[in-house]
Amino acid sequence: MKTTDSRKAFLDFCDTMSKMEGDKDKFLAAARLQRIERQPTFTAVQLIGVAILIGMLLLGSVAIICLTLAGKTGFILPALGGTLAAVLLIGIIVMGGF
Repeated sequence: MKTTDSRKAFLDFCDTMSKMEGDKDKFLAAARLQRIERQPTFTAVQLIGVAILIGMLLLGSVAIICLTLAGKTGFILPALGGTLAAVLLIGIIVMGGF
């Protein structure tokens, strides 16, 4: 199989990166240092949960504003309660890591 120029360039890049990682390990060993990889602050599930929480809060806020403008003030308290309950449940799920 004939390699194209772009494929060869990609393979050269991969080779260079692997050599750089090896050089870094040699340097750290010579300096008697440990390699510590930093873990991500948030997991993907937590980020998705936060996005859902923000969406639920926005949806609840818009619902309350629409109810106020429509003059249906009797439905504001149930809308607020439903929004807060949904946010609480989603928050528990996100923080619990389910």
